[in-house]
Amino acid sequence: MSILRIASRQFARFEDRVVMAKRKIKERKKKHYKRPAVKTRRVANLLTLPGELRNRIYRLALVAHDDITVDKENWKQPALLQVCKRIRKEGSSIYYEENKFGFDATDFNSDALISWFQHGKRFPKSIEQGSCGPTGRNDWGNLLRWLKRCFEVRMFGISAADWSSSEIKTAVTAFKLADNLRLVRLGWEQVHIALELYRQGLKDAGQVWE
Repeated sequence: MSILRIASRQFARFEDRVVMAKRKIKERKKKHYKRPAVKTRRVANLLTLPGELRNRIYRLALVAHDDITVDKENWKQPALLQVCKRIRKEGSSIYYEENKFGFDATDFNSDALISWFQHGKRFPKSIEQGSCGPTGRNDWGNLLRWLKRCFEVRMFGISAADWSSSEIKTAVTAFKLADNLRLVRLGWEQVHIALELYRQGLKDAGQVWE
């Protein structure tokens, strides 16, 4: 066998060894390689802040400088209180007890007041601070429904403090009448009869309620 052929075979064997050595090194690297851990950022939100700071934010977002008017277009809770149960629970007392509310009961319609009351009734201070100003026509049906709601559950009636019209004074008297009859434990049916007699007396006196 020629020397050239022998040398060629030895060189081929050497190349094979080099390739095998490279493969082993690569496999070892794969076994020991660990992907670096990805650092995650903590995202701050309202509920991760300290309670004192959350209350400051609630006051900035929920407490108004002027009276809040509640009517048929504006009786829902603020958007912030609708985000989740925890925010609603924490922020509701600030919203209802640190604001002063005024209620527009056009035609003596109390529907917006009732809707607002479903949320605000848990905060007695908000009820004490509220005021109600009926405007529009003398709708006896609306007034009667309002009277019945006040008779069945503690809710806003009408205060005559800022209202001087005879119709408002009439409504205030109707609320007082219903409340006094409730105190002597009369049922709504009996109170209703008394109120209709009162309405008839108003009609005889020239004050018409539709």
